[in-house]
Amino acid sequence: MDGLYTILSIIPGIFSGIGTSLGQGIISKNAMESLNRQPSAASSISKVAIIGMAIVETAAIMGMVISILLINDSQISI
Repeated sequence: MDGLYTILSIIPGIFSGIGTSLGQGIISKNAMESLNRQPSAASSISKVAIIGMAIVETAAIMGMVISILLINDSQISI
């Protein structure tokens, strides 16, 4: 039963990793399209893209922290 709980505790990390990679890919694609349309706004577009990627990255960090907490909880026997 502990093995199943450990496997299930990894799921938040997996989903947050998938979501983060998709989100960063979409942000990068839209930034590249915007740079192609308006090269003169490269500075502001890159700033907004970096801020957006940092916000998306917090989801991956939170998923990893939740997975670690769940795994550590499964190893504590009361």
